[in-house]
Amino acid sequence: MLGNQQLCLRPVEAADLPRLWELIYKDEQPEWKKWDAPYYPHKAKTYDDFLLLKDDWIEHLFTTLPLVRVGFTTWSGNERMIRVGEKLGMQLEARIRKVRYYDGTYYDSIRMGLLREEWEQLL
Repeated sequence: MLGNQQLCLRPVEAADLPRLWELIYKDEQPEWKKWDAPYYPHKAKTYDDFLLLKDDWIEHLFTTLPLVRVGFTTWSGNERMIRVGEKLGMQLEARIRKVRYYDGTYYDSIRMGLLREEWEQLL
């Protein structure tokens, strides 16, 4: 398990299954599908809490797996997530313009990434 006082990453447990089913299958058009990711009840007080957890997660990935790169994809409307990537030392690797359409507006797809050697320099 990885985490801090506000958030933790842990394996899915049997007790989680009813809520996961609700999030994934209960509604034919759930809100999270508009944003490309499931959203769970928000317990963190700030994005800094999330940032600390992401930092721990990246450290875990680089120390336990033979990865050369860690990254994520988001959309240009999610400015806070882009900022998280920047704070973690990630680089903008790709911007595919006007590829996501939501609520009458086209948004860019954003790809952020961090190489192992970049991560090691940040330590």
